[in-house]
Amino acid sequence: MSILTDPVIFCEGRARGADVRLLEAARNALLGSHPIAARVEIRPAGSVGDLGPLLRLYADAPRPVRAIRDRDFLPRSVVEQQRRKVIRPFPLGRHCIESYLLDAALVCPLVDVTGPEYEATRHELARRRLWTDVARGVVARYVGRHRLHPRAGEGRPDDRGGTIGAVETALNVFAAEVETRLEEFVVTDAVDAMREDFRRDGPPWTRVDGKALLHALRDTFDPTGARFGSREAFVKRLVDRAERRPPRALVDDLARLLEHIQPARTAP
Repeated sequence: MSILTDPVIFCEGRARGADVRLLEAARNALLGSHPIAARVEIRPAGSVGDLGPLLRLYADAPRPVRAIRDRDFLPRSVVEQQRRKVIRPFPLGRHCIESYLLDAALVCPLVDVTGPEYEATRHELARRRLWTDVARGVVARYVGRHRLHPRAGEGRPDDRGGTIGAVETALNVFAAEVETRLEEFVVTDAVDAMREDFRRDGPPWTRVDGKALLHALRDTFDPTGARFGSREAFVKRLVDRAERRPPRALVDDLARLLEHIQPARTAP
């Protein structure tokens, strides 16, 4: 083991933040199947925009350097494309690292509800966010921002027509930044393609904004905050639980990245 050759994986966030804690827990779960896991250092790097420059900076380093990022609203085709490129951060399979905290095995014991009750609530809250995040995804693709401009309509879009209108308004607001790309851009087609990607590569609760969905869950199960405190405190409780038993989907995502560095151990 050498600090000069051991792999480094940069991630979003700060020291001892949720990203580092959850990824370290996932790494530890892979110690038996992926020998390289014992040598991997998970290191926070700030925002997603910091990851690409770091990869380019360390492109010629003697130690393997990779990065892992939130998926945000990337379509599946872009996820797979970026996962194959060493100089691009490896996207998670779900919207963000917090999305893995939505697993029933973590939430049900904490809020003391049955699996079917929780899954119905999670589905309904994700449904309410769906069109808003489809709109955000389209705007992010063409503007590089994940927010809808305040002028993009009153409240959140909650159907296809409202989403198309919100995207058109947002793109008009940001026209100075995207004018060279608008000539062949058809909003309706882009909205339908994003919605279809959410449907095919779902379920929806894995694709909408995971952090916002966690906040909505806290507001649903503890509307006054008397039980869990703030939304951030609720999320921290789930991170604590996931650190002890990392979600399988996150472990699998990290395993795919480690296999780019060294293949997994095969059973005899």
